[in-house]
Parts: sequence; structure tokens; C-alpha cells
Amino acid sequence: RQNAVDWVQKDPDRQVMICNIKSGGVGITLTASSRVAFIELPWHPADCDQCEDRCHRIGQKDSVQCTYFIGENTIDEYIYEIIARKRKIVNQVMGLDEDTTGEMTMVDELIGIYSKE
Repeated sequence: RQNAVDWVQKDPDRQVMICNIKSGGVGITLTASSRVAFIELPWHPADCDQCEDRCHRIGQKDSVQCTYFIGENTIDEYIYEIIARKRKIVNQVMGLDEDTTGEMTMVDELIGIYSKE
């Protein structure tokens, strides 16, 4: 894995590195890159953030663009909705989401995440 990271970080002609969420999401710095594309999804928003943050590090000179490829009418749409709902819950718990007027309680939301409507 480190050889692939060095390959991208040290050679300006190398513009692509392909990783999965687990191997590309922790313990590496990819500041030579400014674009991240996801073709798979984890189950938790923190894993998305962790992967995105491989490029958002000290030494990054460009703005970073993250793109999620979600196939229409696929399980990915459903997983992405789950991730978004989990992110909302996390933001509420952390006090980052101040407008909760008319919202379900967090317990209702947690229960609803795992039951397809």
C-alpha cells in the first residue's frame, strides 16, 4: 500500500490511485490528489469522511472535490440514504444540527434506519 501512495505522491505524472474504503481510508496521506471518487459505499458516514480526509491534510494546495457514483435504482441509493440519515443523527447528537423542529426523536430515527419502509 505504501508503494502505491509513494507512487502517486512523488510522481506528478501519476494521477490515479485505486483503493477500497478500508485500505484507502486510514493511515495514508494523498495531498498530491485533489479529487476523490467513490464507487463503493461504507455503512457509516465517518468512514466516508475518513476517506475524504486523506486528501484534506496539511500540505494540500488545492481545493478537494469528492464525488460519489451512485447507480440509479441500485442498493447504493438505499445505502447512501442510510449514510445521510446516520450523518443527521450524529450531527444532532453532537449539537451540530440546531433545527430539529418537527423531527422524529433520535430513537425513532435509529429504529427507522434499519427497517425499509
